Amino acid sequence: MANSVYMLIFLIVAVYLVVLFDGYYRASKYNAGVNHLVRENFGKRASEQSLQDDKLRELYDVLGSMGEGDVDDITFDDLELLRLFKTLNHCDTNAGEHVLYRMLRSQHFDLAYHKALLAKLSAIEGDANLLALKVELRKLGYSKRSLVPLLRDGVDLRLVKDYKLPVQVMGWAIVPLLIVSVFNPFLLLFVPFLLGTNCYLNYQMNKKQAANLLDFNALSAHFKVFKKLNAVPVAGLEEEFQELNRLFKDLAFYHKALSRIGFSAAATEAEALGKMLDIIFLISSRRFFKLADRLNRDKDKLMAYYHVIGMIDAYLALVSYKISENLTAVHFDGTFKGEDLRHPLLGREQVNQSFDFTGCDILLTGSNASGKSTFLRTVGISQIFANAFSMAHGTLSTKPMPVLSAIDISDSLAQNMSYFMKETAAIKRMVDVSGDKLLLLDEIFKGTNTIDRISAAYATLSYLQEDAVVLAATHDIELTTMLQTFTNYHFEEAVADDDIYFDYRLKDGPATSRNAIRILELFDYPTTITETARDLAKHLEARSAARTARI
Repeated sequence: MANSVYMLIFLIVAVYLVVLFDGYYRASKYNAGVNHLVRENFGKRASEQSLQDDKLRELYDVLGSMGEGDVDDITFDDLELLRLFKTLNHCDTNAGEHVLYRMLRSQHFDLAYHKALLAKLSAIEGDANLLALKVELRKLGYSKRSLVPLLRDGVDLRLVKDYKLPVQVMGWAIVPLLIVSVFNPFLLLFVPFLLGTNCYLNYQMNKKQAANLLDFNALSAHFKVFKKLNAVPVAGLEEEFQELNRLFKDLAFYHKALSRIGFSAAATEAEALGKMLDIIFLISSRRFFKLADRLNRDKDKLMAYYHVIGMIDAYLALVSYKISENLTAVHFDGTFKGEDLRHPLLGREQVNQSFDFTGCDILLTGSNASGKSTFLRTVGISQIFANAFSMAHGTLSTKPMPVLSAIDISDSLAQNMSYFMKETAAIKRMVDVSGDKLLLLDEIFKGTNTIDRISAAYATLSYLQEDAVVLAATHDIELTTMLQTFTNYHFEEAVADDDIYFDYRLKDGPATSRNAIRILELFDYPTTITETARDLAKHLEARSAARTARI
């Protein structure tokens, strides 16, 4: 009997030492992996290191728009709204980042919504607990993994379904074995087999569900922070906190269940002892199956809980951005005017834009690089920001209306589409959307020949202006006289000291100068080329004027 007891003690000590060594080994591998990633990614652009763009839109793809419409992918890319989001992103959590991205893409056309949003942001900004709440959210912080796939799809148990019954049985097998061995010490010889089996089951569970366990750790942090968030209420967020409290009551089970599960490596003696007991009784494995089954039933509620925390963080981020950029409330009075509007990605030294396009459709002309495309983007971003957040980078008077653009079109080898085909498809979606809208077009139909381009542009712009505000930029001067229902504006350049200067200021009327041939001269092209080009330009200009007069 004594020998059997010694054998049992020896086996337990052996398991303990194996667990401790395994912990040190895993910690060493983890540190080596982190060191490799840091060295591998240092000096590279962020876009080369991660799929952050895809991660940002996960919640948006699951839940869709929060408003009456959304910003489509073409407009989102044209206006570089991903770059804008990265400057707007003052969030402290993954949840806030996901929600803020969703808010940027969601467009609201109800004036009551904008009134309520401005009141909410004003109340938050004036509350003394604002920074204390951000501190608690910062403690929650970013996890390295997005929780959206877990909360969208639940836990996929297919990899471990064959282990469920063995885990349930072997987790308690040590108890009857030890009891029976009191009467028959020979049965202690089965203890090594039992411990070996449990080590194998624990290893397989750890290996096959490592991704879900990382998600569980991140989700656990969202429940642990609940009481801390509740301790710092902020004016304007009463509805969000009420919803958070309601959801927490329904999901209180997860507060303890998530904190009691984990297959983490043991790198200290105390952790090794807990790990040894975990292996003997398969505690974490049994809890995992129980938690996974329940999470799959509650994933919609868990998504709602995650979303509310994100909403709180996103509102605080908006207030922070508002203060940093000195944003002003939009005047939703039905006019379309801007004063000192800034492009949020160009910095403080840019030329601010002022205009009054109330009741007008606009045709922009001007030289290359004079500022036409940037102006279109400034107006488009301002309108989208107004629709989403009721604020502007400058002074803006407008009405809520969707924005569609066709600015930065490119051909697609993957889709086997030429530039003109892509542009045609992009503009067709403008034709298909009825009702008030702001349309932004840059160099319309430039992918085809001159005669077809001018003809198609004239017919399309005339059609689009019937129920939209249209801002179109073009190099086709003929359109400035053909489209008599459009108001002409232009940007221009000045040539001095053998260089070309742009003031980037919007001016009345059509452009009267061109700079392409002058640029050839500044680059010391042979005079044969520049003189021939200039003579031909005069001839073509005269012929075009005569053709336009006949029309």
